Order: sequence, then C-alpha cells, then structure tokens
Amino acid sequence: MILVTCREEQQIERAMRRPGAAREDILARIGRQMPLAEKRKYADFVIDTSGEKEDTLHQTAAVFDALRKAAARIGE
Repeated sequence: MILVTCREEQQIERAMRRPGAAREDILARIGRQMPLAEKRKYADFVIDTSGEKEDTLHQTAAVFDALRKAAARIGE
C-alpha cells in the first residue's frame, strides 16, 4: 500500500483548482476521510508531496526501486 500525502492546506489548495470546486465540499470530503495517522498504519510506503517536485520524484523512485527489488526476490 502506497500512501501519497501532503499538508492539509495544500490538499485544499490543489482541490480548489478543479473546475466547480467549492471549499465547503472539499472540507466535507476531507472530514469524511480516514485520519492521516490512521492511514499511515496501513501504508507500506509513504510519499510526501508537500515539498519540491524533485523531492517527490526522489521518493517515488525509491519506492519503485524497493518494489522492483521485492518483485525480483519473489521471482527467484
């Protein structure tokens, strides 16, 4: 399980860019979701997209590499 996360204010800002987005709807949707701390308990990997794009790319590559290595071990 891969959890992709960012700060809540970024989540709201990004969602507001969608056509027809309403802040109240976005906040209600976030409120219905499982809390981030709970989601982390189930995640095998966490990619934090709060920072610079290069950091996100680095994290994504690290997860991909770990999964590729795990798949290779299974195939042995």
